[in-house]
Amino acid sequence: MINIIDFETYKKNEFVIPYCLCALYKKKTYVFYSKNDNSDGIFLEFLNFIVNISDEEKIEFYIHNLDFDGFIIISSLTKFFIKFKIFSEKRKIFMISIKYCGKNIYFKCSYKIVPLSLKYLGSVEGFEKIFFPYRFVNQENINYVGKIPDESFWENDDYLNFTKNKQKNYIYDLKNETIKYCINDILLTNKILENIFKIIDEEDVVIRKKCLSAPSMSYNIFFKKYNNFKIENRIYIEKDSYIRNSYFGGRCEVFGNLKKNEHIRYFDFSGMYGQCMLESFHSGESKFEKTNSIEKPGFYNIDYYSDFNNIPILPTHINKKLMFVNGKQNGTFWYEEIILFKEMNGKVEKINNAIIYEKYEEVFKNFTEKFTKIRSKGGYYKIFGKLMINSLYGSMGLKKKDIYQYITFSEEEFYNILKNTNVSDFFKINNCYIILILDDFKCSHFFKKKKEYEEKSLRNVSYASSISSKARIKLYKKILEIEKDGGRILYCDTDSVFAAYENTNKKREEKNIKWLDFYQDGVFAAPKTYGVRNYNEEIIKIKGIDNKEINLNEMKEKFYNEGRINFKDQVNFKKYNYILKQCYIEKEIWLKNYDKRIFSSDKKTTKPIFLNKIDTS
Repeated sequence: MINIIDFETYKKNEFVIPYCLCALYKKKTYVFYSKNDNSDGIFLEFLNFIVNISDEEKIEFYIHNLDFDGFIIISSLTKFFIKFKIFSEKRKIFMISIKYCGKNIYFKCSYKIVPLSLKYLGSVEGFEKIFFPYRFVNQENINYVGKIPDESFWENDDYLNFTKNKQKNYIYDLKNETIKYCINDILLTNKILENIFKIIDEEDVVIRKKCLSAPSMSYNIFFKKYNNFKIENRIYIEKDSYIRNSYFGGRCEVFGNLKKNEHIRYFDFSGMYGQCMLESFHSGESKFEKTNSIEKPGFYNIDYYSDFNNIPILPTHINKKLMFVNGKQNGTFWYEEIILFKEMNGKVEKINNAIIYEKYEEVFKNFTEKFTKIRSKGGYYKIFGKLMINSLYGSMGLKKKDIYQYITFSEEEFYNILKNTNVSDFFKINNCYIILILDDFKCSHFFKKKKEYEEKSLRNVSYASSISSKARIKLYKKILEIEKDGGRILYCDTDSVFAAYENTNKKREEKNIKWLDFYQDGVFAAPKTYGVRNYNEEIIKIKGIDNKEINLNEMKEKFYNEGRINFKDQVNFKKYNYILKQCYIEKEIWLKNYDKRIFSSDKKTTKPIFLNKIDTS
């Protein structure tokens, strides 16, 4: 049985105020609605209600996006001196546990399990879409009854969608509409989790109960049920440090823009990481070696010279930014990427050392095929099947944690901890101190914890590195196919490519390239910053921005001229000291800041940067 809660909030002097809480407990819905400005009252009312009606000692609730609602919960708990623990990392909250009136109450984050918006999940499940005027709610009108709020209070086309079937004299009751909206969300969250948990329970019920995120579930399912080749789940720190230098992300670059008499075609890999994980990987014993050849599976540190006309192959980090440059460089890479580099006439000048493995086997094939089969069913099966495959890849790259978290309401206890442990940071919220302590010998001695100082890493980063390398290889080879087909690459992002073709009546054979979309016009300014248009729609992508505020023509004009766009009234949430604040800010986006490659004067092409990382004097 899955229990759900959700909050509805409004803004008051930048603070986020909860005014409605809806709960699904043992398949019944309950509503707690604010009667005044006592913003923490509804959560305390909810807690008291639950402990009174429940005969369980342990009660679990899921919240979709605990990174938001968790701050509201923490604010309430600290005001009422209710003891709690947080499982969090970098303010991302996975779980809050409370000891209250003899009950252990846990709040878990469903978004960490299914990291997709309820709006999107609702479309998959066929849920009724509820339209709501978020900007209308404030302290004065939480019990408003009257005309439908003005169009300015609604998002995008929500006002038109809400009013199209309503009579002119329709009476809008904000309380009723809020409750309807909130209950719809908790029922949707429940439906999604029910479906997802059925899939996980077929693998292992214990894993579902103890894991708090999709990567954790995927990782534990693989190593418990599918690790047929006995690969290591952790490696020694020295090897982790060496191999982690070869762990680069996906490739996202701008190569150019449309010229006269050209159109755009779009290609997307279907399940890029799933395709990669069906291939063979390293396994068995590994060891550091000095070698003169790159033949065996492993990770090699090389000095090399890159001099490609347009698209260099090997990645590097420059000022913590992933780039693909020409020049004399040094780096550590998965061997297949070096082999591709050599095949394309790149020059390996020196092999410094390597970690080489004795075997090369299909270690992820059974796991990938199982969840690919689940994915093929469509709907939420497709969502979760893909999520499990991609999550296993991502979970392999996690770093070791070295922070211990302690919470106290006592100022005396806080100063004692501050004096006797290595405090990394602390936050005071209301009457509570949240203390982050370096988890070292001093911490273990002070808290009398048994701590074994590990010689091994948290995870085996070698597989995250080799999978991401295989993905870049697939992308590069697809780029070569497109160029051979007559396309001119404009943009790529890990598993997708936009390319320009001349407008011609000549029919081309597209044997290997299955284009997904055709676009008449577009502009590519920077990674995650572009716009395209076809006959039916415009797609504008600007990370962190409400993209409906600008159209393609405006974006092109800004890009080719002043290069700056101002976005007003962008909603911003500040999460500092575990206090949540909401404000509307103005954002300025510069479209001339692209620094991974060099634009030509007309911005129709870019060329790679030449940079010597190795001293050539």
